[in-house]
Amino acid sequence: MPSTTSRREPVYLLAYLRPRAAAGVETFDPDRYVRSVQFDDAVGVVAVENDPRADRLVVRFSTPFVPHAAEVERRVRRLFDLDADLPQVHRVLGRDPSLVPLLAHSPGVRIPGSWCPFELLVRTIVGQQVSVKGATTVMGRIAARCGREYQSGYGPTWAFPTPRMVAESDLSAVGMPGQRVRALQSIAAAVATGELSVEANLPAAAVKAALIRQPGIGPWTAEYFALRGLRDGDAWPASDLVLRRAVDERAAGSTPDPNYADRWKPFRGYAAMHLWNQATRAARKNPRQEMS
Repeated sequence: MPSTTSRREPVYLLAYLRPRAAAGVETFDPDRYVRSVQFDDAVGVVAVENDPRADRLVVRFSTPFVPHAAEVERRVRRLFDLDADLPQVHRVLGRDPSLVPLLAHSPGVRIPGSWCPFELLVRTIVGQQVSVKGATTVMGRIAARCGREYQSGYGPTWAFPTPRMVAESDLSAVGMPGQRVRALQSIAAAVATGELSVEANLPAAAVKAALIRQPGIGPWTAEYFALRGLRDGDAWPASDLVLRRAVDERAAGSTPDPNYADRWKPFRGYAAMHLWNQATRAARKNPRQEMS
């Protein structure tokens, strides 16, 4: 497999993505992420390996993707948030004393992106009100039901389906409520026909507004998708229970401030990742507390 490299290995993202890997589409070794990829009619794999000695990621990909090497690198940089200006993020968030311990504990926290915005949108819809494990299982079923089979020899066995494949396949037995299946397929059809565009280079505000007009999409889903799928570093899923609790704790006192999170602009999305990271660490210490 040909390879390339990207500087600044984000350890946190490997840990974040590992339990969210779609079965059959993405696999993990301790320091390697492998996923199936499709460019036009060519199907292959992209592998991203951690090289801690050189503080970099090594990217390897199937030979048919050589003409797409620049696009592979662009997507890997987006997936691992390699272009983030973390010193600037820390300067802004560090103005809030309550976040300073979180920044010190996990200085490498970045925003996990997506290889394909549509795939991330499906994952976000599937993940509504279910556990991380449940969502990854359903994603694997959707891939097996709709996607293109691919025996790579590296782990992945399915290329994630296109919007049209999702819209036109029978998803009645993938393990989602019927209303959510209908909403997912309606959105997939809108993306397939061009009625709805969710590409990462589009203005986040316009995409969020268009998403909320779709059935089954609320503010949390739109904001979470904007955070990871559109690279909107200021996206803020305000209705998220973990984030609401964190803001309420910080805003408590003689003068509660319902707009407390505004002080983290324009990096509220990075604050959200730190707060979720803190909650995940707390859940590991208390096995009875399940994190979604």
